[in-house]
Amino acid sequence: GVIQTTERDEFAYHEMIVNLPLFAHPNPVSVCIVGGGDGGCLREILKHDSVRRVVVVEIDPLVVQVAQMFFGSTIASGNVFHDPRVEILHQDAATYM
Repeated sequence: GVIQTTERDEFAYHEMIVNLPLFAHPNPVSVCIVGGGDGGCLREILKHDSVRRVVVVEIDPLVVQVAQMFFGSTIASGNVFHDPRVEILHQDAATYM
């Protein structure tokens, strides 16, 4: 298998991939995450007070389930998948977009 994420250094990736574009935008309100079932990007996006809606398009529901089971206190901390601003769609992002 291939390592997809680690608890030790995931923040370096998730903080940079989310915060640079969101801080560059004058007022991010609605965000779409393609993939991201581990919850790391979602966690960082939800820290931005202006964000009112986040759509996570993750093709594999098992990724979200595993993240909740094993990373709920680290990568997917703060119950991010149950935040009222979050909508999770299990479908192909190419079709969604």
